[in-house]
Amino acid sequence: PRADTGLPATIHLVAVSDDAVIGHVAFSPVRLGQGGTRRGFLLAPLGIHPRQQRQGLGLQLVNGGLELLQDAGAEVALVYGDPAYYGRFGFSGEAASAYTPPFPLKQPQGWQARVFKPSPDSEAVAIRCLEPFNREE
Repeated sequence: PRADTGLPATIHLVAVSDDAVIGHVAFSPVRLGQGGTRRGFLLAPLGIHPRQQRQGLGLQLVNGGLELLQDAGAEVALVYGDPAYYGRFGFSGEAASAYTPPFPLKQPQGWQARVFKPSPDSEAVAIRCLEPFNREE
């Protein structure tokens, strides 16, 4: 856990079968707002082995991670992905409008949030991700 917030640096959850990893999800920390003292997390990546897809592993991994984040006191979980898929976890574009992504998005409808604690700000909050997620590449 991070000493300044009590929140973990990054959360990784894996699904294992016969000693092989068949699924993985990561939730990386993001700083919210100018002071960066409030914390959220970015869901990325989520991957399930092709032969194991459509069996509920992604659902279990994402829900497990979201539960950990909420229990740890995170403000929000953010994701940039398919609204039809991530909507089943409570992510929405409307909730994400309170959080400005780190760069202009080619498909802004994919920017979604699952809010655990409402933002105290009346305007959209800028977020700062771990460096690899702050670039369009």
